[in-house]
Amino acid sequence: MDHALDTAPPRPYAPAARERPFGFSGNAREYFRIWIVNVLLTVATIGIYSAWAKVRRLRYFYGHTALDGHHFAWHGEPLQILKGRFVAVLAFGAFAAFWHFYPDLRFLVLGVGLALVPALIVLSMSFNLRNTSLRNLRFSFVRDFVPAYRMFVMPLAVALAGAALLYALIDEHGSFMQAFRERNVAEGDEFAKADLIPNLFFLLLMPLLPYLDFARVRLLIGHTRYARLQAQFSGRVGQFNWLYCRTFGLFILAGLFAGLVAAIIGFGEDKAGGEPGMLALAGTIAVIVMVFYAFAFFVYGYFKAQRTNLMLAGTAFGEHQLVSRMAPGRTGWLYLSNTIAAVLSLGLLVPWGKIRLLRYQFACMGLLSQGLDTVTAGERDGTGALGEELVDAFDLDLGL
Repeated sequence: MDHALDTAPPRPYAPAARERPFGFSGNAREYFRIWIVNVLLTVATIGIYSAWAKVRRLRYFYGHTALDGHHFAWHGEPLQILKGRFVAVLAFGAFAAFWHFYPDLRFLVLGVGLALVPALIVLSMSFNLRNTSLRNLRFSFVRDFVPAYRMFVMPLAVALAGAALLYALIDEHGSFMQAFRERNVAEGDEFAKADLIPNLFFLLLMPLLPYLDFARVRLLIGHTRYARLQAQFSGRVGQFNWLYCRTFGLFILAGLFAGLVAAIIGFGEDKAGGEPGMLALAGTIAVIVMVFYAFAFFVYGYFKAQRTNLMLAGTAFGEHQLVSRMAPGRTGWLYLSNTIAAVLSLGLLVPWGKIRLLRYQFACMGLLSQGLDTVTAGERDGTGALGEELVDAFDLDLGL
């Protein structure tokens, strides 16, 4: 029996997915000229030029970052940033004034500040992405405040309530407070019970940091759009918990290793006989500190590399999957050597270190995709610079 011929039209050709490389073409000498001018003019104008400095810096970095040969661009304007920064400084001044002059209201002031954090995250990310483009197509951020508050309010409220409870249990005239007063009087400072509030809050917040980091990444990636493509994040909170536990364990090992070095040096001095002089003691302490911090830089590099890989490996824009292969050892060495170079050069090699780190990071990144040629424009979203500049003024790194 003859089978009927398939008369359906042929499917259009679909290219196979392959890894599209990222690249960074920034030059240390070029960026040094931008960096030194930004620093000098910012100091000369008492910070006013910082808005223009930020635009110059971001336009340089974005303009020299490419995906599969297509360059990114940043479109923010200095005056837009300066207006937001001015309001942010006023808000920070009001916060600092209430904190200093009304110590009895510090829990209330801290609670109000924490209540603003989810909104600042959303507004900051929205402003940054709205001013970012690739192939003349803008990124955007879905400004939905409800998920942001749902993710962050509960852990922040738990830490704040726990700090308030501990604060209430501490006796103003007890031995605990007396020890703090004696230490601060020796340093020439007065110490009150209200000064414990930030310490108590951050002490209780520390165990919640892995979840807060996960929640922030999931919120920011899950609400990001490139043209009409909606991003998704598939990472799990358990992965962040395990990463933070491993990193904490490595820092403990760094301390133990530094203690072992101290014991070896002390054993050598005991065998030599005699009391060590002040110069020898200072040298021993310097060696221990250098060993610890050298180890700590590699631990930090391990954390940064693993977190970046985890974050990007869980990020996809539809069928377009990000990949990252940063090596922990190489990343740690970059942070350590960049810091040494910056210290020995009195800060003049900071631009060189920044370019070096970005070159490596983007060399490790790619996008598994059939191509971005079919991506079309989506709706624009409007956000002012106030949210981002409030984040800058409070010195909080809330972006990705």
